[in-house]
Amino acid sequence: MKHRDPSDDAASLMSLAQLLLYPLRGQGGLLMLACATGLYMLAAIFDLSRENEGFHLILALFLPVAVINVVGVLQLHAWMSLRHVALGHTQTLRNIAVTDVSPYQNFLAFKVALLLAFVVGIIVTGAALSSLLGGFLVVVFALTLPAMLGVIALEQRFRDGLDPHRVAQLAWGLGTAYVPFAAALLIGTSALIISCTVMSPPRFLAVVAAGYLFVLAHVLAGRLLYLRRRELSLATSANLSRAQVETQQIEDSIDTLMLELHGLCRSGQIKRAKQVLDDFLAASDYSLDEHIHQRLQLFQEQRLLLAHARQYISRLLAAHRALAAWLVLRKALDVDSRFRPDTAEALLALIAQAPAADADRVDRLLEDFDNEYPDSACRCEALFARARWCMEAPGRYALALQLSRQIEREFPSWQDTAYESFRARLLRHPH
Repeated sequence: MKHRDPSDDAASLMSLAQLLLYPLRGQGGLLMLACATGLYMLAAIFDLSRENEGFHLILALFLPVAVINVVGVLQLHAWMSLRHVALGHTQTLRNIAVTDVSPYQNFLAFKVALLLAFVVGIIVTGAALSSLLGGFLVVVFALTLPAMLGVIALEQRFRDGLDPHRVAQLAWGLGTAYVPFAAALLIGTSALIISCTVMSPPRFLAVVAAGYLFVLAHVLAGRLLYLRRRELSLATSANLSRAQVETQQIEDSIDTLMLELHGLCRSGQIKRAKQVLDDFLAASDYSLDEHIHQRLQLFQEQRLLLAHARQYISRLLAAHRALAAWLVLRKALDVDSRFRPDTAEALLALIAQAPAADADRVDRLLEDFDNEYPDSACRCEALFARARWCMEAPGRYALALQLSRQIEREFPSWQDTAYESFRARLLRHPH
């Protein structure tokens, strides 16, 4: 007996009427209408400027930037709809955050715009050389580009769409359904381009219809992906476990955070970025510290990485995870050799975990102890720690003896059993 997929019931719920109305419902419908209106206004302004050649030339240079931004918003919304439907959802997206559809929060739309411009450039160049070559290139990209865009939309990573294996996997998994999948995306994209660039003067209803068709094409593509979910090994809303959903939500929230931090750092608002990061971590009681620190390793703004490392080290020490804290310190020192923990006590606790292979790092940390922690009450302990490390290092006996004498001279009343044992061993050391 054939077992039914638990999501088969959901599959029968999305009627043709629901499919056709999907782009018009909820916040998505308003967003689509707003984008279509914006594109119509930009196209109309450009068309009217033809009467003034100078102004028309200026608009020809700068208007494409505005068009790419508006199309970028619409594209990100269309991709969200595709993923939403591919998961098996029949209802439209309930909430669309600004960060979800902002091209400046998610640069994927800009990257795809460059890809499309590159493809058009290749086709035009090929057609200029030979009409046969131009036609061949059109066929090649018509067959491959929809799969590339499908992979990018699903994985939300541009480089995945350039992976031939992933592209072929999607096309093969769709099977004969790839024909309507590719046709939908090509027709939807072509309609949007034609309504904004070819029609002169532009028609408002035509642009709105093209915007609707563009989103509908992605909804249809998502539906086809859902219907071929087994062949594509796609997870659906019905078979995702709660843990998987929560993990994905965490990943999505971290992705959004990283984009926000990138924007703040790019505009020079480092202090604000640090506060946003701390607020985010505090909301989860700092349980995401390790995950965030790993992501920050790839972050362009090193000051944010070092600021988090300093706080992360303190929290690890408080949790009695000194060895993990030392590893964080090591990475921070690789980024900036001047990095130091917040307190002298923290530094001493960290170097106690350092392996012998890190002797040079420990020596540099303790060498400028007085400069970094001028008012510390742990100066004597720092001198002793450095003396012990020098004692074990080849050729550093003289410095170890010098540090020991400095301890006796500056702290004559200091009593410590470990130091007494060290002192006796130092005096017996062959030199």
